[in-house]
Amino acid sequence: MLIQSEKMASIGTLTSSVAHKINNPIDYIYGNLKTLESYAKKFKNFCSFVQKIIDDYSKAKDDKTRELSEKLIKFKKENNVEFCNERTW
Repeated sequence: MLIQSEKMASIGTLTSSVAHKINNPIDYIYGNLKTLESYAKKFKNFCSFVQKIIDDYSKAKDDKTRELSEKLIKFKKENNVEFCNERTW
């Protein structure tokens, strides 16, 4: 009976240790999700703002402004900004 009790105590200690090792990274990730969500919303707002600028600049008559618009469009395509912006945050 004493041996069985010691085995159960050892299993309890081991289980507690494993649970602690699992929970620490999970708590860290969970704690930072709100911050990540906040940054993602800011990124989405920034993308919307830049899109408005692109729309306005693409209608411009001077070459420099249209060139800037084309650079912004190229950057968006190269960096797959639309894909990132489509995700629901």
